[in-house]
Order: sequence, then structure tokens, then C-alpha cells
Amino acid sequence: MMETPSGLHSIRIKVPVLFFISISVVVSGCASVSTNGDLKHLQEKIEQRTHKKLNWGLGSKNEEIIQQKIQNVLQDKLTVDAAVEIALMNNPSLQAAFEELGVTKAELVQAGLLKNPSVHGFFRNPTHDGKTNTEFEVKQDILSILTLPLRKGLTHTQLEQAQYSVGEAVLRLDREVRNAYYTLQAAQQMYAMQEKILKAEESALVLAERQFEAGNVNDLVVTGHQLALNRAQLDLSQREMEVNEAKETLGRLMGLSSREMDWDIQESLPYISKEEPLLKELEDKAMSQNFALLMANQEVKTREQALKVSRVNMLPEMQAGFNTEKETDGGRLEGPVFEVEVPLFDQKQTFVARSKAQLRQSQERLRAKEDEVLSSVRSKYNRLLVTKNMVETYLQSVLPLHAKFIESLQRHYNFMLVGVYDLLDAKKEEIESYHKFVVSLKEYWILRSELELLAGEKIEYIPADSSSKEMTPQTPSHEHHHGGK
Repeated sequence: MMETPSGLHSIRIKVPVLFFISISVVVSGCASVSTNGDLKHLQEKIEQRTHKKLNWGLGSKNEEIIQQKIQNVLQDKLTVDAAVEIALMNNPSLQAAFEELGVTKAELVQAGLLKNPSVHGFFRNPTHDGKTNTEFEVKQDILSILTLPLRKGLTHTQLEQAQYSVGEAVLRLDREVRNAYYTLQAAQQMYAMQEKILKAEESALVLAERQFEAGNVNDLVVTGHQLALNRAQLDLSQREMEVNEAKETLGRLMGLSSREMDWDIQESLPYISKEEPLLKELEDKAMSQNFALLMANQEVKTREQALKVSRVNMLPEMQAGFNTEKETDGGRLEGPVFEVEVPLFDQKQTFVARSKAQLRQSQERLRAKEDEVLSSVRSKYNRLLVTKNMVETYLQSVLPLHAKFIESLQRHYNFMLVGVYDLLDAKKEEIESYHKFVVSLKEYWILRSELELLAGEKIEYIPADSSSKEMTPQTPSHEHHHGGK
């Protein structure tokens, strides 16, 4: 009988093992954790809705370019769109959200890989004459191969969900920046108005003191003007604090440090839009484009895919492989091996039950989110229309009537037909109305940004006919036309 060459034995050992391992590698494929393609897809969606570009990777070579671009933008007075652009480039929380996409991609790629094959063996020396007994065995988990297509499908839905989460973070930051910008504009408007009031009160007190010295007014008039001046000074300090806090908030959202606060924005709030979108249009856009809804809907798909995976995972664990043994007499035993779990105590029914419950849970969450989004759209839209009507009423009726009333009261005061406190009370009411007008205008713009977040895209702005001069009440002179010096 012809002996088998030892080299042939080696080939017979290696070929089945290498073939088995190569099949596993081909099935698992080449895993990549790059998020460039995912981010580019997300960028296209965001740019379509916000008309703003995303910048990811402040730790890269682009950081210097981005920082230089930010400094160039800060040279001029910031518009609201410029503030949003800086925030999208520089906000650290948003950059962290971008990195979360990379974390999710890495985790999902890991979940889509096959389990590594296991190899074990041993060497045993005989107690009598003979060759060393050797045995090697390689085994691969079969269930991970069977579930691989389902797990890859699950990976895809989870990655989509992560992209929608980042998209919502972008639009939410856009809204927060706009709200902070409008709040700062409103604070600046009130501060500018209060400065005018303070100057008017200072002039009024000087005049009252001269008239008192001339014997034209009594000390009660001087005291009234002193109180008005003190109140104006306190109100200016309050307005200054509001401006500083609003600027700090906007700077933080733009990712600017306390050393980078040498920048300004446009002084006054823009006037209301001439037209507003229809409620039905906003509802339709919200149902199809709202990122929170897209996330909730994607979660349902994820749970559906997870249920399929859990059903396959109910199969008992199985391993298959190849075993080779060289006996002490030089003979060799080779052949396939397998190992199957015996589902005696645990049939894994809980996996499916849990997946079904999570699916129902996600479906109910989707329904709740749909109701919440539609309700929010209707509520904020109605508030927008009411607030818009309030702004128009203040500008077209209330503030002009206040100005007319104070002008008439000023004439009566000049002829000493009314007292200084009557004029001061009227002026106080005018200032309160102006403050409510500015607050209403700020609320109008904040509501528009809230609706943009809900609708998932920008709302067109059509400037209405109005000037900043019409939006600022005049300060009265408090001046007597007789007896003064």
C-alpha cells in the first residue's frame, strides 16, 4: 500500500479550513465605518429646506478656513441668516450631533458583522512509543450567517433614523438661533427707546428746575420730574441687562466664546410678512417633512425589522466546522463537525414577545407624535394670526392715538391746564403700549420660526409696507411755552 506524502496531508488539512474561512469573509463583506456618504445625503436634505450648508469636522484642516469665514462675517452687522450660518458651522452641540452619526454608523456596522470563527486544538504525547497526537478544529456560528441579511436591513433603518435625528438637531438649532436673534433685537429696540426717554426726562428736569427758580412752577412739579428721571434710569439699567443676556444667549448658540463678543446685529425687528401660508399647506408639509415624525416613522420600520430578526433568533444556536486529528500511529482522521443548542429550558419566546411589544409601542408613539405635530401647527398658526393682528393694531391705531393724545396733552400742560403727573401717566401708558408692540412683533417672528421647525422648511417672507420710523413713538418735550428761561 502506497503511503500518502506528509505534504499532501498538510494540504488536505489547510484546504477545507481556508475555504471555510474565506467563505465567511466573503459573506460578511468589507465593513466600512465612513460616514461621508451618509452626511452628504443628509446635507442635501438640510440644504433643500434651510438653504444653509452644513460643516462637519472642526478638528480637520477645514477648521482654520471655517474660523476665518466666521471672523469675516462678524465684521458686518449680523443678519438673522448670517447668525444661523455661523451656528451651523461653529455650534459645539451640533458638531457633537454630527459625531453621534459616526458613533451610530460604527455601532451598526459592528452589528452587521459575522461572529468570528473559533479555533481550538491540543497536543498530547503518548506514554508509550508513538507520535504526538494532535487535533485541530475550526467552527463558525451558523445562525449569524442566516440572520445577516435581516441584520443588514435593520442596520439600514437604524442609520436612517440616526440621520433624521441629526436633521432635527440642525433645524432645532436654526429655530433657537432665530428666536435668540429676535429676542436680542427686541431688547435692543426697547433699550434705544429707553435711552430717548431718559434724555427727555433729563431735559424735562432741567427745565422744571429753571421754571421753579423763576417762580413759574412749585416744588411738586420738580419732584415729579425727579421721580420720572429716577424711574427712567432704573428702566434703562433693566433694558441693558436684557440686552446683555440676550446677546450672551445668541453668542453661545453661535459657538462664540466670551472673548468673541465684539459683534453687532441689525437694530430693529423686521416688520411682519405681507402674506402668510395657508394652514393646510403647513399641515401637509409637517406630515411629510417634520423630522420628529420621520424619526418616529423610521422607528416603526426599525421595530418591524427587529421583529423579523428576533423570530430567526429563536432558532437554536448552531455551529459547524471542520476537524482534523493526527493519531499516535501516524494515521489521520478528518471530517465536518457541528454543535446545536438543545432548547430544553429556554426557547427564546421572550425575544419575539419583547419585539412585538416594542413594535406596538413605536406605532403608538407615531400616532401620538402625529397628533402632537398637527395640534402644534394649528395652535401656533392661530397664535401667529392673532399676534400679527395685534402688531398691526398697535402700529396702525394704538401708537398713533397715544402720540396724538400726548401731543394734545402737551399743549394743555404748556398752558397749565393739566399737571405734570397727567402727562407722565400718559407717557407711561405710551411706553407700555410700545413695549407690548415690540413684544408682539418678537412673538410673531418666534412663532414663524416655530412653524418652520414643524413644517421642516423655510416659510417665505414677503415684506409689508412699513418703516422703522413708524414703529418708534416720539418722546414729548414736557416743555412750558411761557415763563421759562
